[in-house]
Amino acid sequence: MCSSTPSSRSFAAQTTRSTIARTWPRPVTGVFLRVQHLPLRLQPPDPQQEYMSPCDKKLYYGYLYYCTVGFSGWTAVPRGSSPSAPAITAKYDDTVYVAVRGNDNGIYYNKGTGGVWTGWQKLPGHTYDTPAIAVAGTYLHVVVRGADGSSIYYGRVTLASGTFSGWTKVPGSTPSRPSLAAYSDSEVYLAVRGADNKIYLNKWGGAAWSGWGAVPTGSTPSAPSITLAEGADGTELFVVVRGNDGKIYSTKKDLSTLAWSAWSLMPGSTPSPPAVAGYIY
Repeated sequence: MCSSTPSSRSFAAQTTRSTIARTWPRPVTGVFLRVQHLPLRLQPPDPQQEYMSPCDKKLYYGYLYYCTVGFSGWTAVPRGSSPSAPAITAKYDDTVYVAVRGNDNGIYYNKGTGGVWTGWQKLPGHTYDTPAIAVAGTYLHVVVRGADGSSIYYGRVTLASGTFSGWTKVPGSTPSRPSLAAYSDSEVYLAVRGADNKIYLNKWGGAAWSGWGAVPTGSTPSAPSITLAEGADGTELFVVVRGNDGKIYSTKKDLSTLAWSAWSLMPGSTPSPPAVAGYIY
């Protein structure tokens, strides 16, 4: 039965620029049935209001109910602002985590439950782009581009204590922000744009990274977006990008067979890269 319970809410984030170099003719067939989107705004939802200006870089939060598609309205995240897009992830228990690049280029995260935020926590280091985050099991996983603009660093926050693991360098580099999706503490997926504009994936197994592998086809001059969702035959990894024509394209990998689908075209277009969020039962 549908009800306005925490499990019936959906969350997502506004992302940075991302495109794909080819036009893929196939239509989407059910890819987004389990995916709902909700922007976490950098710009105010209504710039006509006197207490907000179009240059306001504060963070605003809202949610949709799956069943009624009713919208909660926008509320400001206390003391939150960022020169870059935010990142957001959510647990099944209605806990929402947000990560941003601070105005000092520091890396900050916040936790919200029922619209109440615990406050911003700063992680060591700096970044000049949006962090990538994913929550699963007992950790909040975080990946950032280094201060040199290309190296990749991974760390995790223990949810119970707030203890941070410290940063470890992931082999490789990227000219764009990374994207994360997590199934468990020992199954975390990382996607980046390579120096050759291809899309590369890596997997954290709990102790080490498995190594980079390219999505068989397609390329992008900016950051991809990934998520995990339950398909008819098991868990699937979705990759979503914006095309050079402003249209939105997706592909998916069956994690049981490791087979990739063809790229599909989603109806509509966007001047910004899409964000994608999935739900694991």
